[in-house]
Amino acid sequence: MKHIRRWMSGAAVGLAACLAGCGGGSSKSSDPTTFKAIFQETPIPVVSNDPTANTAGAWPDDIRSDGDGNIWFAQHHSNEIGRMTRGGVYTGFKIPTPQSLMDGIVVDKTRRVVWASETNTNKLARVDMATGTVTELTLPNPNTVPGDLVTAPDGSIWFTEGYEGGTAKGKIARLDPDTNSITELTPPNNPSGCDGIEVAASGAVWFVENNDNSIARYFQGQFTTFALPRNGVDPTNVAIDSQGRIWVTEQLGN
Repeated sequence: MKHIRRWMSGAAVGLAACLAGCGGGSSKSSDPTTFKAIFQETPIPVVSNDPTANTAGAWPDDIRSDGDGNIWFAQHHSNEIGRMTRGGVYTGFKIPTPQSLMDGIVVDKTRRVVWASETNTNKLARVDMATGTVTELTLPNPNTVPGDLVTAPDGSIWFTEGYEGGTAKGKIARLDPDTNSITELTPPNNPSGCDGIEVAASGAVWFVENNDNSIARYFQGQFTTFALPRNGVDPTNVAIDSQGRIWVTEQLGN
């Protein structure tokens, strides 16, 4: 079975303590190098139900915290959204459509719901955290491949669409979680594939155009594209740090 991993520090249990000791933030300790990273693997009690999978297991993918000590993760092969408590208790929420091939996930802490992308079914899945009810939302255009998701400061959900109709035509989309209405936006260069996405405090949306070797920004109705300095690096995910700087992983650029 596939596993998820939980970080602990040698002095105190908690992600923040470990990251501080590992150089990920400030620490009150005079010697942050005394912290140690101890891995604890927690098995997921699910086997694959995807007949195309070449290995058994849930195949956990994207992962998020809900702020209450639980973590939620998309399970690509077992067609579930998983929740693991701090004590290691697992609950799986089955997706109604089979072989949905879950990918990205995000937690809407205000509305107490979890959204995840179904890359094989042109849908988003929604879990009500209070009741455990799972519903699905079909995207406007057929054969769309939704990818990463993120919450914006105004409460909306943004996500990338890597392909449409079997062709690599990347888009970004905005979901209004109160009405379930979706607005799709196509960058002017019609990029061949979009992947990671983040929203800045200003509301600016940053996303990766992986096959076009660039990142892009959408703000107040305008797109701006930034080509990366080296060709063929395959940008994949994007993050924004506390100083507003944009970080991007280059999967093939090392």
